[in-house]
Amino acid sequence: QLDPLFARSWTVLGWACDHAVTGGWAEDPVAISALRHEAILKAAELDPRDPIALAELGTLRAEEGDVDRASEAFERALELGRNHADALALLAKYVVTVLGRDNEAMPLIERALRLNPNAPSWYFMNQLRVAYFTRDFEGAVKAAKRSTDFYLTHLFRILSLAQLGHADEVANAVENFQTRYPDFNPESVIDDFPLIQPSAVDLYRDGLEKAGFS
Repeated sequence: QLDPLFARSWTVLGWACDHAVTGGWAEDPVAISALRHEAILKAAELDPRDPIALAELGTLRAEEGDVDRASEAFERALELGRNHADALALLAKYVVTVLGRDNEAMPLIERALRLNPNAPSWYFMNQLRVAYFTRDFEGAVKAAKRSTDFYLTHLFRILSLAQLGHADEVANAVENFQTRYPDFNPESVIDDFPLIQPSAVDLYRDGLEKAGFS
């Protein structure tokens, strides 16, 4: 309200809406999701050279199933954000799960961490997911220790442990996870992440099966 032309404020509003829905805190998820959609489009319109806004626009398009427009937004964000730590940390996971360029993803996270040596915990949550989808399961478990306390952190830590064959630890972790997140729907992650590349979807489902998620 104070500065309606400030693009980043619209991006942050979009983030807030997204977390409200995925965290189960929104009283009206449909309305909050619509507000997120509006906010992200507004941010990209106000500042079409902001790599953060473009990264969020790509995420929105990917969730809608528009892979071509999602890829276009991500590629533009990568071009404009090559020296922007937050943008690189955001984009790395989509380089794997949407663009399908596995070998480029971890170098982006590593560059983000060099650019921002005091990185917040969400960088490591993204590093965890990049590590999982590039099959660095040991690295994923390591990244989880510094990650945000969020259901995706715990989920991908469990999947990584399952891929490493730590059956007893996985069984206890799954029980704790399901107690903490009783309404968790494993399939929702495919749409909400989103996972577009078939190889990413297959690896995710393989981890679920090995971990014993029903």
